[in-house]
Amino acid sequence: MVIAVVRPFTPELFVRDGVARFYRKPNEIDDRLPRHTRWHRGVRALLGLPEAVPPRTDYVSSLLAWDPSVVRWLLVRVEQMTGRQWTDAISAQLHFSEWTINGVSV
Repeated sequence: MVIAVVRPFTPELFVRDGVARFYRKPNEIDDRLPRHTRWHRGVRALLGLPEAVPPRTDYVSSLLAWDPSVVRWLLVRVEQMTGRQWTDAISAQLHFSEWTINGVSV
């Protein structure tokens, strides 16, 4: 996948009313998208959350704005829930989506 940026932008483009915007499409993920379903299950296990009932929200997007405070929170949470360093816990996942962990964390 290639992303071509056709005009300059700054991080402020991703902030509205002081809150970072992010892509989400509710009620899109069900058993028709098995890979997305595995990503949700794995992410929720890493975060110590119960499995979400389908249909789940889709967070997969080409360009994603990350809020550093959310990232810090999710890394601590993964370590608390797994008892492992976040790098070890996440890299041990065969099926993982950074878009999904960001979206579920937000």
